[in-house]
Amino acid sequence: MADNIGTVVIPAPVVQLKDNQFLEDGVILPQILEVPCIQAHIDVGQYWAIPTKGEGIFTGWWYQPATTPNGTAISKPTFDSFSVLRIRDKLNDYTWWILATVTSYTAACNTCCGAAFTPITYSVPVISPCQLICEAINDDGNYYVIFAAPALGAGQTYTVHGSFDNIALSTGTGIASLDALVTYLNTNYNLVGDFSPQATIVWIRSGTTIIGTLQNGLGNGSSMCISILAVS
Repeated sequence: MADNIGTVVIPAPVVQLKDNQFLEDGVILPQILEVPCIQAHIDVGQYWAIPTKGEGIFTGWWYQPATTPNGTAISKPTFDSFSVLRIRDKLNDYTWWILATVTSYTAACNTCCGAAFTPITYSVPVISPCQLICEAINDDGNYYVIFAAPALGAGQTYTVHGSFDNIALSTGTGIASLDALVTYLNTNYNLVGDFSPQATIVWIRSGTTIIGTLQNGLGNGSSMCISILAVS
């Protein structure tokens, strides 16, 4: 329960209201909605939101408590799990899932008596589509993965997020062109895997299609996730 609350409702970044998850075309779209502070039977709990992916495409998420019943913190279940706060009004059967912590939620709710409002700051999680490395194989007997890059608009650059076998790879930002994107991948996504020897990936492009070929037949059964975004 939240104590010493100074306001009735606050604007908060909501990723799910009741059963409705705010997601479109694999992108999380938080809605700034009014979330209650003072009301009977409000239950506050921190959770991990764990993405689900059908055929490698991000389709939603499910929740796991972020601590054990005795209060021990639970590690991030997957590289792209994200932290959410559950606000549950058990009296009216409403549940809000918000991009916040108990601390930031309480600070916003405690705004009182003419003081400047303390907003909840947040960043929108990026969930990368994944490919299971087992079916696509070239004439040399090497496995490969294919990802699409959007065209850059005026003033935009590429940002890249990725993982291999649930181990996060580096995030690339400010990448100015498709050729620079391929160079970045060949520098930063070229050695992957928590095994020895690591798998070497050689990256090329065909138009806006980005192709990574794993060398020496390695990678069978692994999973690679990459999201390439055009951002202003």
